[in-house]
Amino acid sequence: MKILYVAHATPWTEYSGVPLVAGQYSKLATEKGFDIAMLTPSFDNAYDYNNKKNKFNNILDLKWPAIRNWSLDAFTSNKNFDKILGYKIPFSPDIIHILDWINLHPSILIALKNLNVPIVRHIFNFEDLCYFHQPIFRHNNQKHCEAPLTPNDCASCISKNTIKREKKFFKKIKYFLFNEERKIFNLAKSKLLNRSEVFTDQVNEFYNHIIFPSNSFAEYFKSHIEITKPFSVISLGMPSVSTKPKKLESNKTIKCIFAGGADFRKGWKITEEVFEKIFRAGHKNVRLRVYGHKKKTSKSKLRKYKEVEFFDTFKIEKITEIFSWADVGIIPTYFETFCRTVRHFLQANVVPIASEAFGIPDIIKSNVNGIILNKPYAESLYDELIKIISEPEIIMKLKLNLKKIKIDTAEEEFDKILDVYQLLLSNKR
Repeated sequence: MKILYVAHATPWTEYSGVPLVAGQYSKLATEKGFDIAMLTPSFDNAYDYNNKKNKFNNILDLKWPAIRNWSLDAFTSNKNFDKILGYKIPFSPDIIHILDWINLHPSILIALKNLNVPIVRHIFNFEDLCYFHQPIFRHNNQKHCEAPLTPNDCASCISKNTIKREKKFFKKIKYFLFNEERKIFNLAKSKLLNRSEVFTDQVNEFYNHIIFPSNSFAEYFKSHIEITKPFSVISLGMPSVSTKPKKLESNKTIKCIFAGGADFRKGWKITEEVFEKIFRAGHKNVRLRVYGHKKKTSKSKLRKYKEVEFFDTFKIEKITEIFSWADVGIIPTYFETFCRTVRHFLQANVVPIASEAFGIPDIIKSNVNGIILNKPYAESLYDELIKIISEPEIIMKLKLNLKKIKIDTAEEEFDKILDVYQLLLSNKR
């Protein structure tokens, strides 16, 4: 079988979510004897797309012209897709698997469709729909955004954010400001409505099968885009690990880990606020380790407390060993579609205290094998930690159920994806 994976970057050039997934699938596929190519965007105007072929770890590295402003403006119509058709993909796959196509020129969809083979589309995020790629914050009401909402909601967010950037030019001209904001709002709404229509066409005309990483994300996504093609929910596979359960004395220090660095999206501000409140209240039987962005986190208001340690990020191979130090994993994240971190905590026999972001409630049952935070997350996190500090035996009760959770391995995940490939190929014959 020949498989073409499409992503915004290769795993050997970018160490992040989708490229790592692409690398994991490619590795498992080559181990099964399949021929693999990976197609990613190139910003090099002199790149020879038809002839240049590089190989990394037996994976053919292919490129397609990039589009520098990958925003709603790039997808105002399906007609935009056929602007570049002078290049050919120098690979003849049996299956195409699009993990994402951020930065790729939209003509890639036409080029892929013209290969006349089944196309699988993995949907990990909202980048096809959301103006900001990572929907974090709704500027109009100061609440975080979990997904693309109605065109009115999104247009309001865009207009408020644009006005916020340009306010210094308007200053006190309120009437002009109001009219300018209304123009931006109407333009954004028009683009969003058009983009939603175009993306719906893509989903139902270009793709033969859709894969989502979690049930909760799939349900929400389907509430915005009508999907007429078959779809599957396949959890991301995790590396197999073996950990020995730790005993917890009733009077011991509660060890906590936050692994989101200084990222607002991952809940760093919430974590910082809650633990400062805990330490100011005089609680001494709590320790916190913060991983990621050490230069930034170590300058936070938590730096004055000896109970807090700051670290840079870690190699993924060491994650279970590092997490095993803790009793509690802190994940007040605003937005996820699967959340690997919560599963890494479970594998390390660490009780997660996590938000209700997509993918987390799929595996965590509150007060059974972890704790799901209510909104507002800061107040809820503080209350839950105070309960644990007062009654450390809560952790032991929750730990009893951690090992009962089934987490797919990377091999099990790929076998399920392979079943999708085989089904599509059998239907084509």
